Amino acid sequence: MKRSNCWYSVGVNAPDGDIVDVRFGSPAWIAGLGINTKIVAVDGQAYSEQALYNAIKDAQTSNHPLTLTIRHEKAYREVSIDYHAGPTYPHLVRIAGTTDRLSEIIKPRSGG
Repeated sequence: MKRSNCWYSVGVNAPDGDIVDVRFGSPAWIAGLGINTKIVAVDGQAYSEQALYNAIKDAQTSNHPLTLTIRHEKAYREVSIDYHAGPTYPHLVRIAGTTDRLSEIIKPRSGG
C-alpha cells in the first residue's frame, strides 16, 4: 500500500498529492477535504508521500493538528486535521470459534 493512501488513518487517498477519495466521516472529511484538490504542503513542508507519512506518524506524540496546504483550482487554503493515532492499515483478525477458511483457500494444491 502506498504511503499516500492514508484511507485508514486520516481518511484520504492522495497519490502524488492529488486527492482522489475522502472517506465519509473520517478526520479528513470532518476537516472539509474533498476530491479534485491537491495537497501542496504538509506542516509547512512541500508535499511528498514521505512528508505526509511522517506528519501522520509524528502526530502520535503531538497534540498539534496535522496542517495541510491545499489547492482547489486557483484557491489555496490551510486545513487542520485533528488526528493522533498514527498510520493505520487494514489487517485480518480471526473471529474466535469460526472455521479457518483462509488457510484452506491458500493451501497449496497438487496438480492433477
